[in-house]
Amino acid sequence: AYMKKISIIVPVYNVEEYLQKCLDSILQQEFTDYEIICVDDASTDNSRDILDAYEKQYGVIQVIKHTENRGLSAARNTGLERATGKYIWFVDSDDMINSGSLTELYNIAEKNNTDMVCFELAYAGDEKVEKEDNIYIGNEKIYSGKEFLGIVAYDQKRSDSACIRFIKRSFLIQNHINFYEGILHEDALFSFLCIVQAERIIKVNKIYYICHRRATSITAQKTQMSAESNFVIMMQLILYWYTHSFTEKENDAVKTYIFSRYNAYRYYSRFGTRAEKLGVGNSVDKALYDMLYNMKKDKLISFSQVQLEHMSNAKNIIVYGAANYAADVVDILKEKGIKISRIAVKKMDFNPTIFCEIPVDTIEHISNLLKEDVVIVLGVSYKNSADVKKQLEVLGYADILVPEYKEQY
Repeated sequence: AYMKKISIIVPVYNVEEYLQKCLDSILQQEFTDYEIICVDDASTDNSRDILDAYEKQYGVIQVIKHTENRGLSAARNTGLERATGKYIWFVDSDDMINSGSLTELYNIAEKNNTDMVCFELAYAGDEKVEKEDNIYIGNEKIYSGKEFLGIVAYDQKRSDSACIRFIKRSFLIQNHINFYEGILHEDALFSFLCIVQAERIIKVNKIYYICHRRATSITAQKTQMSAESNFVIMMQLILYWYTHSFTEKENDAVKTYIFSRYNAYRYYSRFGTRAEKLGVGNSVDKALYDMLYNMKKDKLISFSQVQLEHMSNAKNIIVYGAANYAADVVDILKEKGIKISRIAVKKMDFNPTIFCEIPVDTIEHISNLLKEDVVIVLGVSYKNSADVKKQLEVLGYADILVPEYKEQY
C-alpha cells in the first residue's frame, strides 16, 4: 500500500533566499495527499533553520540532513530512498511549481497509467506562465519510451531537467534508476534512462514548473568538473547503448544524445585547467578520458580554399556563435592569419563578453556599428545553420559563409 499519492523531493543547499517561496508554492496546492521530503545537503546558511521551522509547522514536511555536502545527485537519491508516494516529483529548492500542478499531473498519470508525464518549464519573470494558452487540453498521445526518445533527441529546445518529469516510483525501482553521484549535469543521464526505459510516456504542452536562473548556480559555472561530468555521462550513454538493442531509427536518436554530450564536453574543456586525472567515473572512464584529451582535437568543421581566400580579402569578419563551432572557426582563421572583428550572438543572456580573446556583442548592436564589407562566418551546428542563415539574411546580411560540416548533428 502507498503511504501517499505523491512524494515531492526537494534537495536543499544554501538557498535561504528562495527556499520559502519554493516550499510555499507546494504547500499552497489544493491537492493534499502528498509528502515533501527536504534533504539538506549540509547547508552553511540559514536554509537549515528555515527547514526546521517548516517541518515543525507542517506535518507533510520531513527533513533529512546530510552531515557533509555530497552534491545534488546524492541529496535526490537520499530523498528517493525515503519516499513512499506512488509518484515522484523532483523540485529544486530555488524553483517553484504552478498552482493546480499536483492535481492535474496526478490525474493525467492515473487516467493514462503512465510511467512518466513530461511537461514544460518557464523561467521566472516569463509571462507565458500566466497566458491563456497555458491550459491542459487533454488529448495527448501516449508514446513508448523509445518512440519519445526519437522525438526529443532532435528537439533543439529540449530540456534534460529531471524536474519536468512526474514519474511513477515503482518504475524507477524496477529499472534501478537513480542519480549518478559525484558529477554535474546529472539530469541528462537520469532523464535519458527514464525516457528510454519507459513503456508509457505522455508529453503535456503546459508549464507546471518555474525555474530560477541563477548565474552562480552549478550549471552556470564553466569548470573542468563540467567537462569531466559530460564525459562520464557520454560514457554511460555509450555503455547503455552497447548493452541494449535498438532499431536503426532509435540508434540515430541515441547517437544524437551522445553527440550533444560530446559537444558539451568539448565546450567545457576549453575553460579552466585540466586536472591530472579524471575526478569522477571509473578506471575505464579515466583511461578513455586521458586518451581523448591527448588526441589532437579534431575540428567539427572545415573551409574550402575559395572560402578562406574570400575571408582573407574581407574588411570585417564577424563570427556568429559562441560555443564549440565558433571556437573551431576562430582556431582555423587564427591559423590562417585572418583577423576577426567581433563575435556575434543573438542575445547576451548567458554568453561570455569575451570569447577566445575576441569581444562578444549582439548581432543587433554590431549591425548598427558595421554595415559595409562584412562577411559573417557561421559558428553554429549543422542543424541550426539554415535557420541562423535565414535570420541573418532578414537582417540584411548578404555575405554569409557556411562552413563544411564533418557531422550533420
